[in-house]
Amino acid sequence: MNASMAYQTASFSPVFYKTSLLQLFKYFSWAIFFFSVGYFGTFTITILYNIMFPQPIPLFSANAQSLKPNKGTAVLQMKNGTEVKSQFVTVSSSGGKTGGAFIEIDSKIEKIVSGKNVTIEIEVSSVGNKLFHQFAVAYSTNAIGNSGWRKFPIIRGKNKYRFEYLVPKDPNAGKKYDYVGILSDFSGIGTTITFNSLNVYLK
Repeated sequence: MNASMAYQTASFSPVFYKTSLLQLFKYFSWAIFFFSVGYFGTFTITILYNIMFPQPIPLFSANAQSLKPNKGTAVLQMKNGTEVKSQFVTVSSSGGKTGGAFIEIDSKIEKIVSGKNVTIEIEVSSVGNKLFHQFAVAYSTNAIGNSGWRKFPIIRGKNKYRFEYLVPKDPNAGKKYDYVGILSDFSGIGTTITFNSLNVYLK
């Protein structure tokens, strides 16, 4: 009886050992499978998301020191930005260099955006207690069209404002500058804003 039990024990151990290794192999295989699905699944979802919802491509940026004055619009360099004070003129041109303070966009960028959708993002801060007045921003091709003045209500503190514009196709693109103009006072109440930065994105 003891010999038989000993024989059974000796013959059972290799089978159990073999089965354990097989189970470990299965668990390891499943672990690799789920890891692969998770990794490549996330990667695939990211690609599909970027295709369906393309992210804007940054093309151009300008800081406060880039803003230039124009007739009827004064600019004052400050530590925290550039103060802009425009005379209230609703007929100020949104073409050419525009009738407000302006920023030049070089010819290389002008060539890239020709015929494309762009997003203009401007960051400005309120000055004093005159809030909820309107300031305006315009994108000008300086040749074949402009966005017109896009008006925004200025609110307290530092904020970003955006608008989109389909830049007309220019057969002579790359030979001139485009411009972004700013009018600080489109409401006629004598207000000033502080310009902080400008960004142009390709959609």
